[in-house]
Formats: sequence, C-alpha cells, structure tokens
Amino acid sequence: MNTLIQTFGVLLFTTSLYAESFTGTPSINNDIPKNGDRGLAPPPIILDYDASTYDSLQGRTYRGNLYRDGVYDTTGPATLTGEKWAFDLGGAGTGSPVALDDTIYIAGGKYFYALDTLTGQEKWRCSIGPSNSTATIVENTAYIGSKKGVHALDITTGDIIWSNKKLRHSNTATGFAYGLVFMQATGIDATTGTIAWGYKGMLQKIKESKYPSSVAITQDYIALNAKSIIQLATGYGRFFDWEGPNTPAISTQTTIGITSAAGGGNEKALLYHNQLSDRAVLYKAEIAYDVPSTTRVICFCSPAVWNNAIYVGAAHKKMTQFDQTTGKPGWRFEATSALNSAPSIASKNGLLYFGSDDGTVYSVQTTDGSKAWEYKIKGKITTSPCIADNIVYISSDDGVLYALH
Repeated sequence: MNTLIQTFGVLLFTTSLYAESFTGTPSINNDIPKNGDRGLAPPPIILDYDASTYDSLQGRTYRGNLYRDGVYDTTGPATLTGEKWAFDLGGAGTGSPVALDDTIYIAGGKYFYALDTLTGQEKWRCSIGPSNSTATIVENTAYIGSKKGVHALDITTGDIIWSNKKLRHSNTATGFAYGLVFMQATGIDATTGTIAWGYKGMLQKIKESKYPSSVAITQDYIALNAKSIIQLATGYGRFFDWEGPNTPAISTQTTIGITSAAGGGNEKALLYHNQLSDRAVLYKAEIAYDVPSTTRVICFCSPAVWNNAIYVGAAHKKMTQFDQTTGKPGWRFEATSALNSAPSIASKNGLLYFGSDDGTVYSVQTTDGSKAWEYKIKGKITTSPCIADNIVYISSDDGVLYALH
C-alpha cells in the first residue's frame, strides 16, 4: 500500500521499490514562496536510488538523450539526395520522432506509430488521443503522453500496458530514471503507472502553462526550464514562473536554458547558464542581442550543446552559436523564416539540423555556420529532428513525417 507524505511542497507516494529509506523528520511547510528555494530546514531523503544505474538513454528519447542536449551519436547526411520516404500521420499535431534500431516511433493525430526506418512502412499504430508528445523507449516499452493521459506501450505489439489518465501532458516529452517515468515534475512508477514522485508546487503551474517544456534529467537532478532545478533525492530545489516550451539542456554540472520572452512587455529572450548544485547563475546572454531594445524577439527554440558551444534559434530567423564557457556569441546563420525547431547535432560529422516556420529543413556546419544543404517540405516545423544512420527524420504541422537522406 502506498503512503502519502507531504514535505517542503513535495508530494511523495513512497513504494518499497523506489523510496526504501528516509532520513530526517517529514514536515509540512505551508508558506512556500512563489519563487525561490523550498524551506530552510534540511530536507529528508524522499527517493532512494543508486546513481551508478543512471542511463542517459542515448538515441531513445527526445533531443537525443535525457540531457536534452540535442546530440545524436551518429552520422548525418552531409549532402542531400532528397526524400527517402514520407508518411502521413493523419493529423496536424505531431511529436518529435525517436529512432531505435529498425523502427521509428512518433505521435501524430490521435495515434502513436511504429514505422520501418528504411521504408516508412507502418508496423503498428495505437490510439492514445491527440498528442504532440515525444516518447522515451526503455527496453521493450515506450512511454508517451497525450490529452488522454500518460501511456506505457509494448513496442513489439503496440498494446497499451497501462495508462495514467490523471496526467494529461500532450505537449511534453517523457523521461525515465530509476524506475520512474517523468512528465515534467511528476514521476510515475514505470511498472504500475501510479504517481510515485511529485513536486506539488509545480503541478498547478504545469497545468496552467500554455507552453510547457520537457524535463531534462541527470544522475541527481531534474531541470524543468531555464531557472527551475530540483534534486531527485529530496525534491528540494527552486522553481520560477515561466512561459515557453524551451526544454533545458544539462552539460556536466550545469544547465543551459532559455526564457522565451513570450510573457510580453519588454521581456528579452535570454540564455541562462546555471550551476546544478546551488542553482547559481554563471551568466545570462541575450539571444537577439543585435535587435533594437524596443523589439521583442520570442524564442521557442531549445538549445543544442556540444563541444563547448551552444546553438539556439529564434523568431528573428537566426541560428546563433554561443561560447558555452563565456556566453559570447560566435557565428550566425540566417534562415528565411522564424526558427522554432530545436536543433539536433550528428556528433560523428559535426552537422547541425533544424527546421523553420516556412517548412525549410537546414543542415549547417557547427564549426562556422556554413550551409551544407536545405530542403523544403510542406508545413511549419516546430518539432526537433531525429538523426540516425545518415537519415534525418522530421515532421511538420502538415501531419507528415519525412525521412531525408
């Protein structure tokens, strides 16, 4: 039987598998500040885990891994032949694709699909409800969100193993660590589908947010957005109000996140580089640093991080490289339309891939921003490309998944 414990704004349903021991005395703090750290007393351990078992799930989740740095350990196409295949997903809303072995997994319309990577032939589909979520694949199970709940599916048959209908995150990607499926600040028991870890203060914020971001996960922390970092063991951390779908990236012991400027007024889209351990801001930099101060440039793009550089696009049509150590801008590539597609990197040949609002897919060199190729598809591109074995998989709001090679 699960036991509910409330402490420092954390809701925890303890189970014998995931929270076997507690230290300290649980208490309730009802005076939680709107922004800032939780409470003053040392928090108790609410999740007991072995950090050596952490797996970043390279190639099996959104943005290439749980760090969400956009790096795929593969080679991407340096020159373009064209479309290898295109598959109609039957609906305008799609998530970002995930390729594993000979299968690509993607949500589109009200279905979750498994397709052959080389031919685009459908292997199976499962009705999960409208979804822009991106799956995480762990062993033989896919975890995906939709407007009807969070679901676990057998990737061999496409059958639903369990659904949690209390959590309806249709626009965020799932994550996985220590036997928990994460949707933003909620951890779900991967075996039973019940809530096993949750950050109470954030749950309502997520429900109210128009543009929820996806969570990045490292051995000991989860990062919810540019400023919100929570320790897994204690649930202790900091959260800030935000508006934007920008998923943060984790690099070693720091996070790289973006404030979108979607809140209005004179707000600027900012790149934040924060310490994980104490959430200290190492620096912040303006993304649209060369536009007039009276011009608001919205950034719905998530950053890619690789080789001590950060790559991020925005509504001013520019993909910018920043030095990860200093935050100083490097090269810029100007597209023909706004950039709301989170860029992805093929680490074996150093190419950056992303899409634009006018349906153009770009490949540029990470070294100097020079264009390798471009290709026009139909529809606005706000999803993030998946790269595998010299193929780029990308979907757009025309409801079609494209395989480019």
